[in-house]
Amino acid sequence: MRPLVRPDTVLRWHRDLLARRHAAGPDPSAPGRPRTVHSIRALVLRLARENPSWGYRRIHGELLVFGIKVAASTVWEDPARGRDRPGAGARPRHLGRPPAFAG
Repeated sequence: MRPLVRPDTVLRWHRDLLARRHAAGPDPSAPGRPRTVHSIRALVLRLARENPSWGYRRIHGELLVFGIKVAASTVWEDPARGRDRPGAGARPRHLGRPPAFAG
């Protein structure tokens, strides 16, 4: 009985398949994680602006309720989020020194 293909042919097909798979790798001009979709960023900023008492965990939870799956770091690392909240980054008064020790 004669085989349909020779072993050399099967090996060549395998080499070609591996070459095509590795040739279609990631784009070297854009390394790293893909950017967050603009509409999701806008929604995060809107939620933060309209609900200033919410932290990143609550905003992340609300996004999950909406069916939007993003990492929590997408919410807390958003650089524009801090500019939209008044007093962001300022130290709360109750964490300062008591007046008796101010001197």
